[in-house]
Amino acid sequence: MAKPDYIDSPSWNASNIYFHLGSEFLIGHFGLDIEGGLNLYKPFYKEYYETHGSSNELKYKLKKYFSSRMGLNFYIINTNKLPKNNFFIGANINANFGQADFTELNFGYMYTFL
Repeated sequence: MAKPDYIDSPSWNASNIYFHLGSEFLIGHFGLDIEGGLNLYKPFYKEYYETHGSSNELKYKLKKYFSSRMGLNFYIINTNKLPKNNFFIGANINANFGQADFTELNFGYMYTFL
C-alpha cells in the first residue's frame, strides 16, 4: 500500500533529478553513448528498494546515488561527413550502480554549431 505522501503528489514523487556526464563515440552512422552520474533527488527509490531489494544498506546507498546510461544511436547521415543537421533513432539502457532499471527508445535531432 502506497504511503499518503506519495499519493498527494504522485508526479513529483515519481521524479528523478540527476546530474550526468557522458560521451558519444561516433563511427559512421552509429554512435555509442555512455553516461554516468549522480541522482540528486529520487524520493520513491527507498520504497521501491524496501519492496524489491535486499537488506544490504551499502547496496541501497550505491544504487540510490549512482546511475549510468548506455546506448546506441543510428544517424541518418554518416557522421564522418560532419553534417550540420542530422536525425537519429536510438536505444538506451539505464541502470542504478550497474543493475538495469529501464530501457528507452529515442528519436532525435542533432545540430552542430561548428
